[in-house]
Amino acid sequence: MGIRLGRMALAALTSLSLAGLTASAAQAGAPVASRTAAATVQVQVVGIDTNGKQTSVLASIYSVSAGTVVITDGQAVHVATGKYWVGASVPTQVNGIVISQTLVMRLVSISSSETIALRARGRTLVGLHLTVPATQNPEYVEACIGGTFVSGAAAPAGALYAVPVQAKDFRFSYATTWQGTTASYELAGVSEGGIPDTVNHQADPATMARVRFQLRASEVPGGFGDLTMTPASNCIIPPLSAADSLPAPGTLTEYVSPGRWTPEMVTTRAAFWRSTLDFAAGRSYTDTFGGAVWGPGNEFPYVNGHDIYYSPISAFVDPAQASGGECCDTSDITLSLGGRVIKHVVMTSQGFGQFSARMPSAGWYTLAIRARRTAPGLTIPASMLSRSEAVRWHFHAAPDAAGATPPVTITRYVARGLNADNQAPAAGTTKLALRVVAAPNSGFRLKTLTVQASSDGGKTWHAVTVVRQGGHWLATVHDPSAGYVALRSTVTDTAGNSTVQTIYQAYAIG
Repeated sequence: MGIRLGRMALAALTSLSLAGLTASAAQAGAPVASRTAAATVQVQVVGIDTNGKQTSVLASIYSVSAGTVVITDGQAVHVATGKYWVGASVPTQVNGIVISQTLVMRLVSISSSETIALRARGRTLVGLHLTVPATQNPEYVEACIGGTFVSGAAAPAGALYAVPVQAKDFRFSYATTWQGTTASYELAGVSEGGIPDTVNHQADPATMARVRFQLRASEVPGGFGDLTMTPASNCIIPPLSAADSLPAPGTLTEYVSPGRWTPEMVTTRAAFWRSTLDFAAGRSYTDTFGGAVWGPGNEFPYVNGHDIYYSPISAFVDPAQASGGECCDTSDITLSLGGRVIKHVVMTSQGFGQFSARMPSAGWYTLAIRARRTAPGLTIPASMLSRSEAVRWHFHAAPDAAGATPPVTITRYVARGLNADNQAPAAGTTKLALRVVAAPNSGFRLKTLTVQASSDGGKTWHAVTVVRQGGHWLATVHDPSAGYVALRSTVTDTAGNSTVQTIYQAYAIG
């Protein structure tokens, strides 16, 4: 039986890695191809499998001096003379069927045209084990030089190998997942200084972090999500997934290697939410997706020259996740100066458009946004939370050639004590943890914060008690006996700038 799954996984790893290579080269101010040099030579890279047979490989040629990478798929390429790391996943075949993959890395000095052979002999088995019964998914390994991904390999357990090599500034990473009957298990780790002579690691749930993931109902279009886990590092391991799709509401448990991970929830509605979190050995955590009170993302108005800009890219975001977004929403945007409308447009997040308007003069501007959630091909149910919102930014601005961000804010809420359907008990109280997020580099200085709640869709409002608690505020809402609660915050700064933010159907009453 061939390792078709391993080849598929390798293709995914290669695709992801190429994107990382391009980004790394761009950050270094150099193209992916090697810089033009006075003297270049022609090289070709081939693989030699464990049977001594030549095979084609997708190879990376990393310049030690320039920090750039050339990718070649069996074709000859031109590079400048110098020292290079050359790496690839070398397949071994029997009767035309791939039975194993071997990560091979060579440090070579290239001074003339030549063929570079990556030999799979002398390899060591990558052994990633779990102490409890479970079904293992493919294993992944990668090699990074100086923080730049060079090459990787993927294959099912028992079919993935690597050739040992030692070198300074060489990072070797590995990862895999298992699916058990009641939980998933994610193992990831790294070895510094090269590929060790023995790659044999064991995951034990007792020394891993236990993470309970929850996907709540009523905020997620489509009603389900797929969870992936990505080890956070300066190199590339593809997202790991061992669990099936998670319905909303639903929960699943994963055990992960101690360290920093990025859990991400993705739905078929072109939506994703993620945060990068630290997990300690032996500790238990809960990570919630689709919690109530979705509000504005991190987009703020911006002044550049004589124009005011605003991008309604993420009008609705999950307050418990650091980044993410979904398709789609529609925003009515109006810019006024002294009560006179300068410009009004209707925009959707599908086009990733940008609102812009000419500033006639310095003065007090009002940028008002009314956004509502949409989902092409799907009817938004009446019970969906955070269906619409309104933001009113009132700020003083003047033409600024250097660019400036007005001192305005957004308010983020995390509702405590809600059930899996984002419902609060009837006629009870709900605690809301609030954070006021100011526009970056705006010089915002808080003066006042008030919160109001409504149980009749915004027709009437009543004040909510807000107290400071550490680095955030805590509001206590007295809930109705049925229906929904809308929330409104008003924030002012010491210079008179203000933000009024309203979220309708912020959470439900059970």
